[in-house]
This record gives sequence, structure tokens and C-alpha cells, in this order.
Amino acid sequence: MTNRAAPVCQLIACSFAYAGVAALSGINLSFQAGRMYGLIGPNGGGKTTLINLLTGNTPPDVGQLLIHGRDARIYKKMELARLLALTPQHFAIDFAFSVEDVVMMGRHPHIARFANPSARDRQVVNEALARLDVGPLRARFLTHLSGGERQRVMVARALAQETGILLMDEATANLDIRHALDIMAVLREKVDEGGLVIAAIHDLDMAAAFCDELVVLRQGRVYAHGAVAATMNKAMLAEVFQVAARVDEEAGRRRVRYDFCGGEQRAATAAGEKSI
Repeated sequence: MTNRAAPVCQLIACSFAYAGVAALSGINLSFQAGRMYGLIGPNGGGKTTLINLLTGNTPPDVGQLLIHGRDARIYKKMELARLLALTPQHFAIDFAFSVEDVVMMGRHPHIARFANPSARDRQVVNEALARLDVGPLRARFLTHLSGGERQRVMVARALAQETGILLMDEATANLDIRHALDIMAVLREKVDEGGLVIAAIHDLDMAAAFCDELVVLRQGRVYAHGAVAATMNKAMLAEVFQVAARVDEEAGRRRVRYDFCGGEQRAATAAGEKSI
């Protein structure tokens, strides 16, 4: 019997509510290093709330988050910032920071108080700018960029943080297909280097193509969790997403093929509503 390594992150019987309205209930999940996990589910399923819990900055109402076997509440904020980086779904930077300044913010956990960035810090920032194809934008203000360009800058900031855990909340939102695929390839590289990536993803094709495992969330609960081949199937798509689709194998990856004819879609929607 093969012994799996201890999980990097573990949620134990976690629940969370906003103003008394349950957002997550009874979540038990373990995340291993060297794996990419896709969080999928319909809007309001709990993906962003789960990402927020995993940052350690939003404690669950009930249950416990362990990071490297320690209760997340034990860590100081700077310690957490050296362990994990977040690319949020929404971010507000309204001041006139340049792109280079924003990416350099990812280095703050590694820079002593009142110290200037080192040559190593600048090298890491330059590499992140280049990898996300935002080097030519380095002197421009973030407030002057498009939504997609801002998103790439925020991913570059997360890479510059050099953490073993990357949390991505719709990191490919607002991106053209070239840059979306590029970001997913960057995340795969981090996993191949031994990192842990947990990403909320709306594009099911991308989730199936790039992730090792999927966590399917529905109404704040884990509907399914496992390898892509075990979780991405016609029955799940009909019940959770209320769409008629088939899942094909192509070049060793699963691809989702939707039925756009109408009849099967209406039947899938009715079946999904009936099962709720």
C-alpha cells in the first residue's frame, strides 16, 4: 500500500456563513503538494468562499484549517504570506501604482522592514513580468490597463511571491484565449516543480485539461472530489450544472462537448431542478 505524503492544506469539518446564511457546510478536503486542484461548480456554489478560507485570513465558523499540519490561526500574517499567494477574483488598486510596483508587492514578505528590494527581488520581479507577458507594461499605471492586462499583472504578483501554495480565484477571467492558456501552463509548471495550486475555474474544458483533481461544489457542499476522469462526467454535468453534454477523451485529456440543440438541454435543466 502506497503512503501518501501529509497534506499541505486540510479543511476539517469546516462551515462558514455570511450574516447567518450558510455558504459552506461540512467541508472535509485535503490538498497535496505537486497537484493542481480545480474548484468547479455553478455560481453561488461556494468556490470563492472556499478560496477565502484557504488563505487563513478568513477563519471558518466551525471546523479547522491546517497548513503544513498547523492550525492556520497560529500563523502570523507575514508567515502566511511566505507560504501562500492569492490571485483574487476582484481586486481594487485605485492608486497610481506602476505595473512593476504592483508585482514588487509580491516580494514584500521577503524584504525586511524599511529595507530596499535586493538584486534578487528585482530579478524575481523581472522574471514574473516576462513570464506573464506584461514586461512591456511595467512603467504604466495599473489603473490605465484593461481588465485582462490587470489580471495578468496580479498573477505575476502572485508568482513573484514565490510561495509553495498558489490560490487562484478565476485567474483566467477577462483574458483572451492565448493568455488564459499561458496562465494555465504557468500553473502547471508550478505544480511540476512540486507546488500546490488550487484554482476556482469556470471553464470546464480548461479544468479538465490542466487539473489533476476536481472539487465539485454545489450549494456550499462538496458534491464530488477526485481525479478528473472520475468526476467530469455526463451525470455530474446534468445534475450540478444543469446542462446536457458528453465528455470525450482527446489526446489523453477529457473534453466537454455541449448539446446546443435545445431538447437535451431542457431535459437536463429539468432533471437538475428536480434533484435540488
